[in-house]
Amino acid sequence: MKPEMRSAGGVYVVDWKDEKVTIRVDRIVQNHDYEVKGEVLVRTTAEAGPSHVHGPARFTLTSTPARKTLAKLLEERIDSVDWYAVIEQLCVAILEHYRQGEPVVRLSELPPPEHTPYRLAPILFDGKPNLLYGFGGTLKSTFANLCTLLIATGLTAHHLTPRQGNVLYLDYETDAQEHRQRLDMLAEGMGITCPPNIFYRYCTQPIAADIADIQRIVTTEAITFLIVDSALGACGASLNDDEAAGRTFLALRSLRIGSLTLAHRRKNNPDGSGPLGSVYWTNSPRAVYETRAAEQTDKAVQEVGLFPGKVNWGERVTPRGFAYHFNSHGIVVNDIGVSSVPDLEERLPLFERIASRIERDGPQAVGDLSEWLGQAGKAVSESSVRGTLNRYDKLFVHIKGGEHAGKWAKRALESSF
Repeated sequence: MKPEMRSAGGVYVVDWKDEKVTIRVDRIVQNHDYEVKGEVLVRTTAEAGPSHVHGPARFTLTSTPARKTLAKLLEERIDSVDWYAVIEQLCVAILEHYRQGEPVVRLSELPPPEHTPYRLAPILFDGKPNLLYGFGGTLKSTFANLCTLLIATGLTAHHLTPRQGNVLYLDYETDAQEHRQRLDMLAEGMGITCPPNIFYRYCTQPIAADIADIQRIVTTEAITFLIVDSALGACGASLNDDEAAGRTFLALRSLRIGSLTLAHRRKNNPDGSGPLGSVYWTNSPRAVYETRAAEQTDKAVQEVGLFPGKVNWGERVTPRGFAYHFNSHGIVVNDIGVSSVPDLEERLPLFERIASRIERDGPQAVGDLSEWLGQAGKAVSESSVRGTLNRYDKLFVHIKGGEHAGKWAKRALESSF
C-alpha cells in the first residue's frame, strides 16, 4: 500500500488507490516545541463506505498517541483498511516534505533578474512585503486602491511606474461594495474603467490560519501582488505580540509575491511615528511608508503626504504629496509638493525644510532659520541648523559678500544673488 502525494500552496493530498482512501492535510503550523499540527480531512471512494469519513479536524502529526487515536477512530468507521499503516505513512510523508525546506543554490549561478525589483516603482517592492501606516483618515485604503489600479492596468501615473499583473485585495475592515465604489471613483478620475484582474476577498481569519486558501487563490488566479487591509485583522492577535507578527510575515513570505499591508500609526514613540504594535511590523517589511493628512479646509479636497520610513534597497524615496479631489462622479488625484503644504512640510527632513524655506524667501541667516523652524514645529537649535547646512554642502552655500553676506543659499540659486 504505497501512497501518492501531491502538494501545492501548503496543501497536501495523499491517495491510497488500492484502499480507495484520500486524506487532505492543510493549515500546517509548527510551534516552538517543534510540534507539527494540521487540519485533516479523510475521504473514501469505496462503494460500501461513506465518501466523508472524518474531519476537518486538527491533528498533531508528530504525536504517536494522536496517530493511534485517529487510526482507532477511522477503524470504527471503516474496518477494511489498515488505518494504523495509513496514518503512519501519511505523517512520515508530509513531515519529510514539510521539513526538507528549499534547495541550496549557488548565487554565482543565478541569472540576472529580468525586471527591476519593483512592482510599483519606486515605492513598492516585488516579491517582498511593504507596509503603509498612518492615523485614521489619512486615506491609506484609497492610496492602496490607487496602487491596485496602477498595477492591474499597467498605467504609469503620479511618477509611479508599475509592472502589470493581477492583484488580490484581502479586506479585514469593510466590504466588497465599498472597495468597488472607491475603485470606480478612482478609475473615473483617471478616465478608465475598473479592470477585470482585481480580485477581492472578505476575510475573517488571520493570514497565518488562512494561508492555504489564499495560496490556492494566488495560484489559480495568477496573482502577482497582494493588498492586506489591515494588519490588525491579518495578525489575529495583539499587534504587540512578536510571535503573531512573525507568523503573519512568514505566511506572506510563503506566497512568494509582493504585498502591501496597511497599519495604524502609534502614539507612544517619542516622535509619535511608527506603526502600531511590535517592532516586527517595521523590521520585517522591505519598505515602510507613512501617510499624513493636512488639515482639511475644503471638504471636497484632502491633501496627503507619503513619507518614506525605511527602504532596505536602492535609493531613498523622496516624500511626495497627493491631493484627492472628491466629487459625485469620481476621485481625481493630483500631485502636489509636500513643501507647499505647511501641515505636511513639518514632516520633511530638516535639510529639505531648510531648502524649501530658502527657495521661497531667498538667502537665510542661521538664526532666522532656527526661529522659523521653531515656529513651524519643534524647536531646532542654531547649531543643528548650521550642522545641517555644512553637512549638505553640495546643496547649500555660505554667501561671503554682498548684501546677503553671512547668509545661506541653495547652490542652484547662488548666481541669482
